[in-house]
Amino acid sequence: MSFIECVAKNGVKSRFYYKYSITEHLFIEHNMMIFLSPDYSDADFFEITAKEVGSNTLKIIMMNNNNQSIYKAKGIPDAAILELKAITGKIIRSSSISYPSDLNERRSESATKAWERLEKHGQASYNAADDYFFTV
Repeated sequence: MSFIECVAKNGVKSRFYYKYSITEHLFIEHNMMIFLSPDYSDADFFEITAKEVGSNTLKIIMMNNNNQSIYKAKGIPDAAILELKAITGKIIRSSSISYPSDLNERRSESATKAWERLEKHGQASYNAADDYFFTV
């Protein structure tokens, strides 16, 4: 199983393991299921899902810690977004609050904070005109 290195809010570094898959429903989805250790069950994970929106861009449509405290405030979204970029070679972008492409699109406050951390470290930029972040 592959892994990502994360830096928590308190500065502590942790390693998390992930499974990556691509599924095709109404659109092509890229999924990462992130676990505390390589032998955890699928019932206990952090999940990130992105859909293809063009030939070289993925849009994050869901990030969810499944209310598991072991996945909260660990810096997982930041590391997962960058890992998704590395795996796919594509630009990763956030959802837009101001200009959603459908009724289900939204960006939570915690997702916005993760993107702002990436922007602060020069790993993302913000498109103010269309209200979304994207990896650089």
